[in-house]
Order: sequence, then C-alpha cells, then structure tokens
Amino acid sequence: MITEPTVTVWGVTVMTDELRAFLPPADDDFDAFNNDSIDADYLTSAAGKICYTPKPNWNNKATNSVEKYVKNILSLEHYSVLAHAGIVFYIEGVSRALTHELVRHRFLGFSQASQRYQDSSSLDWVCPPLALDDQVAQEMLGMSFEHSREEYIELADQFQRENADKFDPHMLRKRSREAARAVLPNMTETKIVVSGNYRAWRDFLIQRLDPTADLEIMRLGQKLLPIFGDYATQSFSDIMERYGPKQ
Repeated sequence: MITEPTVTVWGVTVMTDELRAFLPPADDDFDAFNNDSIDADYLTSAAGKICYTPKPNWNNKATNSVEKYVKNILSLEHYSVLAHAGIVFYIEGVSRALTHELVRHRFLGFSQASQRYQDSSSLDWVCPPLALDDQVAQEMLGMSFEHSREEYIELADQFQRENADKFDPHMLRKRSREAARAVLPNMTETKIVVSGNYRAWRDFLIQRLDPTADLEIMRLGQKLLPIFGDYATQSFSDIMERYGPKQ
C-alpha cells in the first residue's frame, strides 16, 4: 500500500550569462542575485521589462527589484511572462485515477509509465486519502486490488497462450498486457514525468489546491507547492500566501 507520492525535480530553467549581463549588478535590492533557485524570477522580470523598453529599466522605485516587479506582474495578472521559465518533475506513488485528472491540464507535458510495455504484475496500490485512517476500508481495498492483480496475471498468461502463433514475442507481450490491463483498477500505482512552464503550473495549483478538488491530486499539489516556492519564489508568492503553511 502506498500512502503518499514521491516527487523529484528533474530539471529547471537556469539563467544564462547573457541574461545575467542583461540585469543590473548585485546590490541591496539584488542580494540573492547569485542564488540559482530564483533564476526563473529574474527571467520573468527581464521578459516583462522588455515589453515596455528595449533594455530593462530598473530605475522605477516601485518595481526596481525582482520581488517588487513580480508582485506587480501578479497584481496586474500579466501572467504571460511567467511562461518563459519552467520545471520538470518525476512523480512516483500516484494512482492512475490521479493521472487521469492530471493529464487534463493540457498545457503541461507528460511521459507516463506504459501499461502496454511494462509488466504490471508487481505494482502496488495507492490508498485514497479518505481511507488513510480507516483500517476496514484499507483491508477492502487491498483485497480488491490483490484479486485484480491475480486476474491480470492469469489473463496475460491466457492471452499469450492463445495468441502465440499470431505475433512475434515482443508484440505478443505488448498485446497480452494491453488486453489484461482492463482489469486493473484506478488505484493502481503509476509513475509519470510532468513538465510545464510556471504559468501552466500556477493554473494547476489554483485548481487543484481548491477545497473541492480530488483529495489525492490536492495532496500532490500540496507536496509540489513548497518546491515552486524554492525555485520561483516570487512567481508563486501569492499562491504560497494563500495555500502554504501558516506561520
């Protein structure tokens, strides 16, 4: 039984030397200039600045730092400049039910473990958050999953025996698994790589951290939120204030 997801950062936007040269030198307003974790915020700020001047103008006291500028962007809902930077996650320990919800966010990119190519006989099941404190429900879910897994194994073997003369060995395995997976339930674990720009990720968080969202994907959003706070501090500051840990 899996009780929570595991999230690993696989890639983030990093500033180039050319972008650094485009920005003002470090001073009191840019004390975190050399901190790679906020490269995305610098990129967002520079992109926003050139919308109005050929070279970023940092003389306006109201927006003369990255923090001030991005806060101004968020207040104006000028979200297009948040689409230049992004992040890639490797997510494990989530259910197929969750990924069916997740892939509806069409501005994110996905690479998911294939049930056609991979053998699903050793997969585990993901406990729905509502059942985490319910021992009876966990036993029922576990028994149901084990029954489905046994049927999957039997069906895969059956399909291979009955169709051995129709396909080469590689195709036979794929055809057998794609047919046998029909009995696997939504709680079956899966792994998925998800990438997206920060504008798309903001949309994901706003929708999935809402109290009416599916509980499992809400839990994933809660796990992702502090990571966004680390890698794009200012770009997610308003969502952190709304949904992050209360001080």
